[in-house]
Amino acid sequence: MTLTFVKNILFFLIILVGTGCAVDREDQAQEFERRFLCNAEEVNHEKWSFSEANNKNIWFQNIDARTNEKAFSGQFSTLLSPEKPYAFTTIVDSILPDDYIQIKIWRNSEFNEGVLAVDGGNGFYDASKAVLQQGENGWEQLFMEIFIPPDFQSGKLKIYAWNNGKGKVYFDDLEIIHHRNKKYPVYDSLPGLTLY
Repeated sequence: MTLTFVKNILFFLIILVGTGCAVDREDQAQEFERRFLCNAEEVNHEKWSFSEANNKNIWFQNIDARTNEKAFSGQFSTLLSPEKPYAFTTIVDSILPDDYIQIKIWRNSEFNEGVLAVDGGNGFYDASKAVLQQGENGWEQLFMEIFIPPDFQSGKLKIYAWNNGKGKVYFDDLEIIHHRNKKYPVYDSLPGLTLY
C-alpha cells in the first residue's frame, strides 16, 4: 500500500464521520423539545420536593417556601424572603453545547425584587428579571433565554428563583423549555429581495 492511498482512505473516513455527526445533530435539533412546569400545587413528601405538573421525573426543591397567601394560578405559590431566598430549585440534565433554553416564571414583588437564575458550573451563570408580560393583581411574568456555549461540559443546569432583595417576593408557575437549538421563523411565502 502506498502512503498516498492510506492518506486518501483516512481523508474519506474523516469526511464520512464528520458529515454523519453533523446530520445527526441537525435531525436531533428539529425533533427535540422538553417542557417542564412546576406550579407549587403538588408536593412529594417522600422526596421533599414539588412534583412536575405533568408527572415527569424531575423535582423542584424548596417546598418550605410554599404559601397559600397569594397565587398566580391554583391555590399555592412560593414566598421568598431574605431568610428563605430560593424556590423551585431544580437540575435539568442532558444539556449539550449550543442548546437553547427558555425559562418563564410569574413574580409578585412590591419592590421589583426577585430574579430567575441559572448556574451551569465552571463560571457559567446568568440571572434575569426581564418582564415578558404583565398579569393581574401585581403579577408579572419574567423571561430568560439561554444559549448554551459551545465549550459547555457539565451537561447540567441548576435553575431557580431567587429573592435578591430585602422584601417579600412571590413566585409561581415556573416553565422550562429545552430545545437543541432556537427555532427562527421561515418566510418562504415572501418574495426575495432583488438588489440592483
